[in-house]
Amino acid sequence: MQRRHFLATAAASVLAGCHEVPRTLEGGFTGIDMARGHALRDLLATGTLPAPAVVRRAQIVIAGGGVAGLAAARSLRLAGVDDFALLELEDEAGGNSRGGQVNGIACPLGAHYLPVPGDDAREVQDLLEELGLRQRVAGRWQYDERHLCHSPQERLFFEGEWQEGLLPVQGVGVATLAQYRRFAERVQALGQAARFTMPMLKSVDSKRSIAPVQKALDAITVDEWLARENLDDPHLRWYLDYCCRDDYGAGTARVSAWAGIHYFASRHGFHAPGDAAPEEREGVLTWPEGNGWLTRRLAAPLQDGGQLRTACSVLRIAEGRHGVEVDAYNHATDSVERWQAQRCIVALPVMVAARVVQQPPAFLRAAARRLQWAPWL
Repeated sequence: MQRRHFLATAAASVLAGCHEVPRTLEGGFTGIDMARGHALRDLLATGTLPAPAVVRRAQIVIAGGGVAGLAAARSLRLAGVDDFALLELEDEAGGNSRGGQVNGIACPLGAHYLPVPGDDAREVQDLLEELGLRQRVAGRWQYDERHLCHSPQERLFFEGEWQEGLLPVQGVGVATLAQYRRFAERVQALGQAARFTMPMLKSVDSKRSIAPVQKALDAITVDEWLARENLDDPHLRWYLDYCCRDDYGAGTARVSAWAGIHYFASRHGFHAPGDAAPEEREGVLTWPEGNGWLTRRLAAPLQDGGQLRTACSVLRIAEGRHGVEVDAYNHATDSVERWQAQRCIVALPVMVAARVVQQPPAFLRAAARRLQWAPWL
């Protein structure tokens, strides 16, 4: 074929493709029942809730069946408390850590891995041992290799090429690499000056207070701290903004410097390109259905014991002289149920909790006010 004929044929093919009707991609929300949410919204908009059709009693009510609610239920069971009820809006507990299927193939609907816990996360280590994911072999702890993913790497399309990792390295200048190293040094120094741990509660001292350096970082944003440190490289700034949005839902202009440093210092630090990193740095536990593998095992004993109540939307939580009242809309029976309990564990998102808890405490009101300006609202 001559070059002229080849070019003409290719051009004709492109033009012909321009007239094809684009294929419509169908989509929607998965894992959440929007009809239930809308029905609840309309019900609350009336200002008057239906009278309870039935009154139930339990020693403790847990509002919310995500990881927090399931963890609370596990703690109660371990403490020998079985007289409780866990109320969950969806048909399956797990919240953002549920799993699903696409054409029969398991897939996550949200959280899809669990970092190998450090020494501070003893409770997580105990759970993994309970689930058979970790055991002591010849005096050393080992994780089940079937569920362990070593050094997973994400990829970034940058400057027209794919590169390993999310930190821009291809085509960047010497000054950028120098700022990467300087940021790594600052993270390491701050991690030595104060404790940055997961869970964060382990960061406090015996007086339940955090170190002065952490308080100072919490009083300013990541952007303000970077400016003070003369870390102004756009590639570094972009990456840190991405990390904050990924973990906290807001960028470096809104996230505190303490939280920004905690992102790295509580894990395995920040490693500039070319620097040595621990072999276990990125080890994670993962499954085809993501963390749904974990939540389903946490929920199983609650289903067997009758404590898990799905398809129940919490409408009102009110503290009284003799305990707590929790009103919930049972979508299966299309009626309101009232639960009377000695205590209620509120394991709901902040914005939901602030609306259903009657006379919410000051810290909950303050948190809700801050989140009203979050970018996803």
